[in-house]
Amino acid sequence: MPYRALQYAQEHASEYLADLRALLQIPSVSTQPEHEADILAAAQWLVAELKRIGLEEVKLLEAGGNPVVYGEWLGAGESAPTILIYGHYDVQPVGALAAWSYPPFGAEEADGKIYARGASDNKAQLMTHVKAVESYLGAHGQLPLNIKMLFDGEEEIGSPYLNALAIKYKHLLDADLLFISDGAMFAPNYPSIDYGLRGFLAVELLFESVARNLHSGSYGGSVHNPAQALAAFLGLLHDDKGRVALPGFYDDVTPLTAGERALLADVPYSEEQWLVETGAQGVWGDGDYSLLERMVARPTCEINGLTSGYQGLGISTIIPAWARAKLSFRLVPDQDPQKVLKQLEAYLAEKVEDTIVTTVRYQGGERAAVTPWRSSAVRVAMTVLTEVWGQKPVVSRGGGSLPVVSILQRELGLPFILVPMGLDDNRHGPNEHYHLVNWEKGLAAAIHFYEAFAQA
Repeated sequence: MPYRALQYAQEHASEYLADLRALLQIPSVSTQPEHEADILAAAQWLVAELKRIGLEEVKLLEAGGNPVVYGEWLGAGESAPTILIYGHYDVQPVGALAAWSYPPFGAEEADGKIYARGASDNKAQLMTHVKAVESYLGAHGQLPLNIKMLFDGEEEIGSPYLNALAIKYKHLLDADLLFISDGAMFAPNYPSIDYGLRGFLAVELLFESVARNLHSGSYGGSVHNPAQALAAFLGLLHDDKGRVALPGFYDDVTPLTAGERALLADVPYSEEQWLVETGAQGVWGDGDYSLLERMVARPTCEINGLTSGYQGLGISTIIPAWARAKLSFRLVPDQDPQKVLKQLEAYLAEKVEDTIVTTVRYQGGERAAVTPWRSSAVRVAMTVLTEVWGQKPVVSRGGGSLPVVSILQRELGLPFILVPMGLDDNRHGPNEHYHLVNWEKGLAAAIHFYEAFAQA
C-alpha cells in the first residue's frame, strides 16, 4: 500500500509545498496578544485543510485558551491500531527583524530551504503528517490504521489549558500511540528517535525596594538597589561545578541507568558540532556527565531574561525601583515542578535581605515524560527510518519539553514516540528554516510508518 501513496505524494509535491507556504505565511505568534486573530486564522486554515483531505469530525476544541484543532479518520475499524498525531501551529515571536535575511512570514525558498518563523518548529513537521494522510486517502481512499490529529495553539507558551482539554475530551483522544514530530535530528542524514523529554518550570522574579526610581547621587549607598540584589541572587543559583544550588533540587532525580548512558554515548554528537551550533567559547557545566547527558537528561536552571533600570542612549544615574528576571528549569523524572517552585521560594527567603520585596510569578510547568526505549513503536520507527534515510537512527532523549506528552501519559496512559523530521534549523532564532530534503524524506517516513505500525 505505501508505494502508491508515495507516488501520489511525488505527483502532488508542488501542491504540498504550496500548502505548507500558505500555513507558514500566517503569523500565529501565541506569546503576543496582537496576533490573536492570526492564531484563529491558522486554526481555521488547518480545519479547512483537514476537511479537504478527507478527515472527519474536524473541529476546534476549546478549554479556555487558544483553540486546538482536531480531526480523525477511523475507517480502518476497531481491530486496527489508532495513532494520535500531535503538533502545534503556534510559533515563537520574530525577534529583531534586522537579524533576518528573509521576511519572517514570507516562506521564501533559497538554497534548498524554506525560510519562515515556525518552519521547523513546528509547521513543516506538523504538515508532514497532514500530507502523509492526504497521500494515502488520495491514492487509496483509506489508511492502513486509524488516525487522530491534535494541533495545539499554545505549545510555545507551555500549553496551559491542555490538561483541562485532555480531561474534557478524553473520549476523543484515546489511542494506541501518541506520535509527535518535533525537535531536531542530531545531524544531517542521522534520523533520530526520542524516548524521553524533560519537564519544565518557568517563573518570573520581581525584586523591588522603593516606590520610584531615585537619584543615585542623593540616595546611593543608603538604598538597597534591586538590580544589585537580583544579580547577587542569580549568582547563587549555581555552584562552581554548574550544578543547580537550590537545596533539595536533586532529591527526586531518577538516575540514568547504565543502559541509558551507553545509549547516549553511542549518539554521534561531537563537541566540535556543538561548538559550531552554539558559537560558544567552550563547554560549561557539571563534568560528572557527558556533554549530551547535560543537554538532554540532566535538570537545569537558566536565566532567560533580565530587565531593570535605564536602557536608552547615554546614561541616566538612577537607582531603579525594580528589577525583573525570567527563569526556566528543565526537569527530569521524577521531579515535580510545584516542588521545585517551593524550593525556589524558600531559597529566596533564605538568601535575599528584607530590604528587598520579592515576588515569584509562576509562568507554567509540567513533569518530564519517558517511554520504554525498546517498545514496538521504536522498533518499527528504527526500521522505517533506516530504509528512508539509509542510516540507522540514533535513539536518545530530547532536551526540550512538550507538555502534551506528560499530560496524555498521565490522563490517558498513552505510550509515545517522538520522531523529529528536521534539523535545528535556527528554531526560535532569526532565519528559521526547513531543509526541503527533510520535507521529502519526512513525508516518506510518515507514509511508511503508518503501514509498518499497522502490520506490527
